[in-house]
Amino acid sequence: VATVAMWAGCSPRSAPAIHSASETSQPVVTPPAVAPASEHEDFERGSSGALPPGWTLDPASKGIAFSTVHGETGSVLQIAGSRSSTGAIKRTVDVAPFRGKRVRIRVRGNCEPCSAGVQGNVGIDVVRPGAVDHVRTDDIARVGWHEYHVLGDVAADATRLDLVVAGRRLPKFQIDDLAIEAVGEVGAGDEPARPLDGRALDNVVAFARLYGIVRYFHPSDEAAELDDAGWNRFVIRGVRRVEDASDAAALASRL
Repeated sequence: VATVAMWAGCSPRSAPAIHSASETSQPVVTPPAVAPASEHEDFERGSSGALPPGWTLDPASKGIAFSTVHGETGSVLQIAGSRSSTGAIKRTVDVAPFRGKRVRIRVRGNCEPCSAGVQGNVGIDVVRPGAVDHVRTDDIARVGWHEYHVLGDVAADATRLDLVVAGRRLPKFQIDDLAIEAVGEVGAGDEPARPLDGRALDNVVAFARLYGIVRYFHPSDEAAELDDAGWNRFVIRGVRRVEDASDAAALASRL
């Protein structure tokens, strides 16, 4: 086997020097294998009626059951309870491949029968020094199988990464094909910072006032039961929705 040494600046008439393997003592270095930054759970390894292997039940859970259900087309995770149920299960994954990465969490979900106020979702908990970051999908609240996904960041100093399946106030829903994958560096795809003034500032201030009233004073059970992650999604969507309203009438219709 021969290697060719190419020298910058050689003229077309000057042939590069050719050396045999015996004349060169450069070792061949094989780059280390890099573990793929992805993790997938299809619930096929679980025993019928039991918690899937590797998953643990949150001790604070009450009135809720997480169990593997086998069907003709494969296995799914079923979460069943009542209007007073609450709970979660977690599975720890290797955090190393995901540190400093933006990740996508996706899952297929089916809520049937489904009713207003159902709160069931999946996501990740990112544990880092002094804090835990919670990332969750929208609630799985549609009849039939649909895909749900959410983007989140895993901090560069993260010490643990948990997949999470959580439910509250629900009769029953099922999930399958839960996955997390790195899609870029932390912050990839973020909108750049920009000034907020004029009409846009007025719109966001109006939304912020309405948000405070709805979250802390609205008498509905849905407002009282929505968790912090759900309110965070509400705020993000609300700001995007109202910011570019052209006048008071357009703002009122969006609010």
